[in-house]
Amino acid sequence: MNKSILTILSITAILAGCAGQQQQTWKAMSGSKADGTLTLAYTQSKLDMFSTPPSPAQGQAVADQRCKSWGYTKAVAFDFISEKCQSQSSGGGVPTLFGGGNSCDENLITQKYQCEK
Repeated sequence: MNKSILTILSITAILAGCAGQQQQTWKAMSGSKADGTLTLAYTQSKLDMFSTPPSPAQGQAVADQRCKSWGYTKAVAFDFISEKCQSQSSGGGVPTLFGGGNSCDENLITQKYQCEK
């Protein structure tokens, strides 16, 4: 009987976690109307285990909208996405899988775009 209760609680916890899954969104971080450049970003925390990264299509839509508001016709993404640690915690000197004793708690992910006429 105890196994049945534990099984039901486990399944409930898993389903609750999946139901709480949220899609992150790209947001404008910086830009230059004169240069026709735009940087979108989102943060990714290791505590956000049930959130999913934003889709490239959503980022393209945000970039296109911003570029059009500046008088351009579209935005073209650069070929790379940058990831930078924003918040780092000490691992107490215990080496991680990739070396060192620190781990990143929150990353800033950025994507640059060029507006075109």
